[in-house]
Amino acid sequence: MTTPATLSSPDLVNQDPSASPDDEAVVAALYLKISGMSCAGCASSVGNLLQRIPGVDLADVNFAAEQARVIFHPQQVSPPDLIAAVQQGGFGAAPLAEAQTEDPEAETEAQIQAAWRRFWLAAIPAGILMTVMLVCMVLGLPHNQHHRLLTLALAFPVVFIAGWPTHRASGAALRRGSPNMDVLISLSTLPTYLVGFLGIAEVTVFVEVAAMVMAFHLLSRYLERRARGRASQAIRHLIGMQARQAHLQRVRDVSAGSESTHPDSDAKTDIIDVPIEVIQVGDRVLVRPGERIPCDGRVVEGHSAVDESMATGESMPMAKQAGSEVIGGSLNQAGALVVEVTRTGADTFLAQMVRLIQEAQGSKVPIQTLADRVTSYFVPSVVVLALLTLGIWYVESAALQPWLTEIASVLPWVRSDLSPLSLAAFNMIAVLVVACPCALGLATPIALMVGSGRGAEQGILLRRGEAIQTLKSVQAIVLDKTGTLTQGKPQVTAIVADPQVDLDLEKFFDTVNHDVLMSRIARKVTDKVLLRLIGRYLRAGVLVGSTIEATDWGTPQGSPLSPLLSNILLDDLDKELEARGHRFVRYMDDLVILVKSRRAGRRVMAKTSCYLTQTLKLKVNRDKSQVVKIEDLEYLGFTFRGDSDLRIPPSLARLQAPTERVNLPQLGSLNGKTNR
Repeated sequence: MTTPATLSSPDLVNQDPSASPDDEAVVAALYLKISGMSCAGCASSVGNLLQRIPGVDLADVNFAAEQARVIFHPQQVSPPDLIAAVQQGGFGAAPLAEAQTEDPEAETEAQIQAAWRRFWLAAIPAGILMTVMLVCMVLGLPHNQHHRLLTLALAFPVVFIAGWPTHRASGAALRRGSPNMDVLISLSTLPTYLVGFLGIAEVTVFVEVAAMVMAFHLLSRYLERRARGRASQAIRHLIGMQARQAHLQRVRDVSAGSESTHPDSDAKTDIIDVPIEVIQVGDRVLVRPGERIPCDGRVVEGHSAVDESMATGESMPMAKQAGSEVIGGSLNQAGALVVEVTRTGADTFLAQMVRLIQEAQGSKVPIQTLADRVTSYFVPSVVVLALLTLGIWYVESAALQPWLTEIASVLPWVRSDLSPLSLAAFNMIAVLVVACPCALGLATPIALMVGSGRGAEQGILLRRGEAIQTLKSVQAIVLDKTGTLTQGKPQVTAIVADPQVDLDLEKFFDTVNHDVLMSRIARKVTDKVLLRLIGRYLRAGVLVGSTIEATDWGTPQGSPLSPLLSNILLDDLDKELEARGHRFVRYMDDLVILVKSRRAGRRVMAKTSCYLTQTLKLKVNRDKSQVVKIEDLEYLGFTFRGDSDLRIPPSLARLQAPTERVNLPQLGSLNGKTNR
C-alpha cells in the first residue's frame, strides 16, 4: 500500500487531494523514466506490462521521450510494484524526478556523442569493405583467400562490437516474447555473417551485407537520438529558467538569540544563499535586479518591473509592488524585491508548464493508436514473410532462374550466378533489411515530440497530442489576446526624425569634428537600440533593467526610476506615432547628470548613488558615473532648452532611433529626499 508520504512525491499526483489514500476513488499518476526501448514495439511492450497489473487504469508510454505516465489506484498497487514490473520485463525504470540530472542538456549531448562514436566504429571498417568491393568490381579482380580473410576481419567489429547493444536488446525482446526492430537487425546480420564465415555461401557477398546493414542501422540510431535531443530542447529551456539558488532572508532576534524566516520589528535580517530545493512555502527571499524569481510568490517589499513574457507573452515588463503576485522563473529587471514564497517544487507555474509539455509529448494521437496496433504484429509478420521467401526461392530456384537472368541483363548488380541456397538466403535478408526502418512506428512518436517541442519554443502549449493531428484540418484560428501578438521583446518598427530640424547628415558630420563620436557612431549602429546618445561623456543604452514605460504623459507612478527621470516630455511627433499603434519604452544605463556647476553635480551624484545602493540594492561604480557640464556637450551637436531639456541631433537620430526629447533629472527633484 502506498503511504501518504509517497503520494506527496512530485511524480505522484493525487487527483483528489481531499480523499484519503485508502479511499477506493483515489486515482494517482506516476511519471517514470524508461530506458532500454529501441522502437515503438518496445513502448507497446512496456505499456502491456503495466496494463496487466491490477489497479492500473491507463499506461501511456512515449518512445520518443522515453517516459511513461501510469494512472493507477494507490490502494491496490504501489509505485515500487509498477517499477519492478517494468524492470522484470527487461527495461529500466525510475521515477522521473530521480532520473533527472542537474544538467539534462549535458546528459543528452553525451548520449548523442555515444551514438555518434558507435556509428563511426562501424562506419570506418564498413567503408573500407565497400571501397575494396567496388575496386574489385571495377577492375575485375578475383576474390582470393586474403580477400576473404580481410572481409571477415573488417566485418567482425561492425557486427559484434558496435552492434552488441542491438543484439543484447534483441535477446531481451525474444526472452519476453515481444520481438522488436532489434530482432530484425540481428536476424539480418548474425546469420548472414555466420553463413559467410562457415563458407556455406560466398563470403564476400554475405559478410559485406552484414557489415553494411549494421552500419546503416547505427546511423539511423544516431539520427534518431539527435532528433530526440532537439525535440526536448523546449523542456530543457523551461527548466533552465528555474533559478538554482535563492537569497533567503534569515531573521535573527537579537533579544532572544533565535532565527526564523519571518521578519520582526526587533529582528535583524541576514541574507543567506541556499539551493532552491530547501525553499519552503512562507519563506522570504530577496530578488535583486537582473535575477530570476526562484519560486511563485507575493511581493512584500520593494517595487520593480518584472519580465513575465515566458508565461504571459507580454513584451512589456509588468510593474510589481507590495501585494503583487510574481511567477517563478520570470526576470526581475529594475528594483530589488522581497518575495514571500507561496508555491514550490512541482506546484510552481513553471513546473506545471513543463508537466503540460511532457503530457502532450506522452499522449497518443489517433494515428499513433493505429501505429501501435500495426507494430505489435509487424515484426512477427516480417519474420514469417522472410522465412517464406527463403523457402520459395530455395524450392523454386529452377523455375525462377530464367526470370532472374533476364533481370540481371538490365540491372547489373543482380547476381544470377549464385547457388539456390545463396539466392534464397540473399532474398530473405533483403526482406528483413527493408522492414527494419519502420516509418510508421518510429516517425509517429518522434513527430509528435518534435511538434509539441517546437510549439513550446514558439509560445504555443498543447495540452493533448491529438491537437497536432487536428491542426491539419484547421481553417481559421481565433486568438483571445488584447492588442497584437508579440514576440516577448520590443523591437524598432520605424525611425522617424523631427521634420522641423535639418536632416542633412553630411552637414552634421562637417560641423562636428570629433573622432571619438565618429567612431562610436560607426560601431554602435544597430536596429535593436531604441535610444543611444553617443559622445565622449554621455551614453544611454538598452540593458536588462531600468525600464520606463511611457504609456501616459509623464513618468508612471511607482516606477523605480521616478526620482531619476522626473519628467518625460512627449511632443506632437510622439503622440502621432503612438496613434499609429507604437509604444514607447525608455531605458537608462550609465548615470550621467548634466549640471551648470560641477560642485552641485557632485552633491547630486552622492545622493543618487545612495538611492541606487540603498533602495534599488544596486552596486554603483562611482568611477564610471559622470558629472558633465552642459557647455562641454554643446560643441558635439546637442542642444538644450531651459536648464536640463536635451535635444537629440536629428541626423544622429536618423541613424539610431525615433527622435525623442527627454527631460533629464531636475536638480530640485534630488534635494536629499527619495520619492517612493
